[in-house]
Amino acid sequence: MEHEGRAHGSAGTPPRPTEDEVTKFIERYTAKIPSSMLLGIAVGAMGLSLVSQLSGRGKWGNFIAQWVPTIIMMGVYNKLVKVAGHDEEDRGARRASQAIGISNRPISEEEAQQRHLPPRGQGVGLGTRTAV
Repeated sequence: MEHEGRAHGSAGTPPRPTEDEVTKFIERYTAKIPSSMLLGIAVGAMGLSLVSQLSGRGKWGNFIAQWVPTIIMMGVYNKLVKVAGHDEEDRGARRASQAIGISNRPISEEEAQQRHLPPRGQGVGLGTRTAV
């Protein structure tokens, strides 16, 4: 029996990847971490590595420096999860609700955003040029 989401559709259709529950749990947990925090940790590790190198503890400084790219990649992954969400099936449900105008944000937040938008048909900077 083929599992939905992992099975090949018709001939020539690539399989649709899905995320398992462990990955979804990790993404929900790590999405709560601010991206700036991971960037700060990476910059801190670079500083600590430099201090270690200058104080004569070169091996320790090298060890710390090797973690910087990993921390940066964790920050990039964190940002991607926040922006793109989970796999296709999860995003599909979200896209369907957005296509029909359903939002899970509070109404007051929706109204506040609408006040900052130009009236319909009056796009910002569309078809007009301003002198610089």
